[in-house]
Amino acid sequence: LSTGASNIKIGVFDTGINFNHEDFGNGTFSGSKIVDGKDFSSNAHISTLATPDDHGHGTGTSGIIGALSNNNKGVAGITGG
Repeated sequence: LSTGASNIKIGVFDTGINFNHEDFGNGTFSGSKIVDGKDFSSNAHISTLATPDDHGHGTGTSGIIGALSNNNKGVAGITGG
């Protein structure tokens, strides 16, 4: 059984990612497991966007990969969260 390693990085190119989602951290960008992100259509960092994923697909895809586990919310990501 493995719960991941901090040196492994994953990039998701999709509709964006809602770093405020409860399965990624505490609801803030600095408290999120999302390390970085850029909206290439507006050339802005995701922490500055009012709606970092207005379609939801990128957040769902990223949740399948890396949602926090054992937090009694949503699902657990396949990487161990």
